[in-house]
Amino acid sequence: MAKQLYRWQYEYMWDFTNNEYYAKTKYPISWVFCSRNLRVASARAVGDRQHLKLGLQAGRNSYDAIAFKQGYWLQQLPERIDIAYTFEMNSYMGRNTLQLNVKDIQPTREQGFGGDEE
Repeated sequence: MAKQLYRWQYEYMWDFTNNEYYAKTKYPISWVFCSRNLRVASARAVGDRQHLKLGLQAGRNSYDAIAFKQGYWLQQLPERIDIAYTFEMNSYMGRNTLQLNVKDIQPTREQGFGGDEE
């Protein structure tokens, strides 16, 4: 069963130019991506151990990631994971870096796209 990541609310507007209704989201749209078979290079709990800061690797590429309210994974985190995530800008101490905002984590069950299948 798929996990519902977002519930969208719509605001219906009348477009006088085209004489029709259109839906406008009340929240900015964020694409949710999936990567499979990522190697966990590093993991630590942050924010009173509520959140998980990850260093992930897919082949030769490395990514910083944050998983809010998923600190419980630290003690049971497998070496390889599948994740659902959005991209976001991390602004910390005057430095801006791109990071993955992890929405869901699952242990990798089989070889898939994204990992070390080079």
